[in-house]
Amino acid sequence: MTARNTFSRELIERGRSFARAIVEFQRISRPGTHRDVTLLRDQTSVLYVLNLLFLTVGMTNTCVTAVVFGGFARLATTVLFFCLMLNYVLIALETGRWRRRGDDFRFVRRSRALFVMLGTAWGLQLNLFAFHRPFTKSSFLLGLAVGLISTPIISVPGAVA
Repeated sequence: MTARNTFSRELIERGRSFARAIVEFQRISRPGTHRDVTLLRDQTSVLYVLNLLFLTVGMTNTCVTAVVFGGFARLATTVLFFCLMLNYVLIALETGRWRRRGDDFRFVRRSRALFVMLGTAWGLQLNLFAFHRPFTKSSFLLGLAVGLISTPIISVPGAVA
């Protein structure tokens, strides 16, 4: 076997190991003790408030950025706009379902998946806006990127404290 082939295989194996570690780190298990149940309830209460905050700010931000960047001029940005809005609606429905049923484990698991999809859609939308933006919108685009990055960094610890 050549050195290049060995290096490629080792790199692939390291990537797989890293991916497995991330999946394992993200795995949540059902609470086993009363303390775990109480902790999960506290976490979902915080998540509920954050979902309401993110829904309000996110839907407004989606509409404003679509207008500012001419989001309906291209098919890709239009599709992503509707994906973002659909994702926010799904978050709202899941939040309401948790409020009615109180299934903490399901709420955390589904919210996490919805926020991963939301982050992916926002990342794609931001890249499309950056690629097709007029030069005069650069500062608005930079503000949007900073806002997308800083919102969870600021709001999550603030809500937990």
